[in-house]
Amino acid sequence: MQGLSTIIDYYDQSRHHQGALVYHNLHTLNVWSVTSHVLAHSSKLRPLVAVQPHAAPPVTVAQQVWSLAELHGRAVDLNLVTGSNPQDFQILGEHLEHGDLYVRLAEHGHALQSLLDDRVSPPVRPALYPYAFEKLKYTLPASLRPNFYVAGISSDAQKLGIQLRAVNFTNPEPLAGWSLFLSTLQERLPTFRHALRVGLVVRPTESEAWQVARARFPTSNKGKVDAFFRSRSTSEWLKRSAILALQNVQDGPFWMGAFLSGQAHCPYLVGTPHQVAELLRQYQKLGCEALLIDTPFEPQDFEHVEAMLDLLFTKTPQVAVANMNHQNLEVP
Repeated sequence: MQGLSTIIDYYDQSRHHQGALVYHNLHTLNVWSVTSHVLAHSSKLRPLVAVQPHAAPPVTVAQQVWSLAELHGRAVDLNLVTGSNPQDFQILGEHLEHGDLYVRLAEHGHALQSLLDDRVSPPVRPALYPYAFEKLKYTLPASLRPNFYVAGISSDAQKLGIQLRAVNFTNPEPLAGWSLFLSTLQERLPTFRHALRVGLVVRPTESEAWQVARARFPTSNKGKVDAFFRSRSTSEWLKRSAILALQNVQDGPFWMGAFLSGQAHCPYLVGTPHQVAELLRQYQKLGCEALLIDTPFEPQDFEHVEAMLDLLFTKTPQVAVANMNHQNLEVP
């Protein structure tokens, strides 16, 4: 746990990072064990816990959230995911279609909100979780209630985010195209809210930043093959990012090259603190409510990212900033 503890210590001391995404798959530490560790060894971090219906029913998740609030006096947030790892689905014998996964996630999320917040009515005619909700309450005060996020940008994910009044996490695209995409989307769904997942390589000079980025994320045959197959994924955000990577898209600091290395599944913003802060400011103006930042590789990465965030938040309202760790803190 030494590496995880180092990450927790850094982000707990950060001026801007408010949380850490604890992700779920079948081959990592249990999300609730990691979340409890984060709360016990930090003073202000607010874990964002990945919740998958196949891993635990709503009553189990609600009891975990309530228990952590009682034990630590701290809140956690919840990131609702259908699960996008085909290998995990095969292991568990999951055979639901994409739309059916979201039907299940919708009822799971609605049930969870009702269990934790007495202002939320229980699901009507629940098919999967027919609880006696009036006898199962893990109600929390407002300060300890979780914020809800939905992973994904597909039409099903968009509708679910609105239904649950949640924020959708996704990968951004180059600014002009992303602006057009959001404009079209919000004409149809005006209450849609979103947050962005990015990696950052920030250095004092532009040339140094690009040198570090290309050395850290060299294009590989494996990365190209992975991108090819991900371009056919049922996960909309992953598919869109893979297509951009295969097209070698770069737009100023916006770079998809890390995707082709096979080491990252999100865009990277590469440049000086001023360049990266200005680009993130433009994404904020388009409505980005939170940033999920890929975990820096080296100690100096932390310093440069912190300096960039200082610049970003001197001119714009602060958004929630969370990080991903390659062991157990990562977007699923």
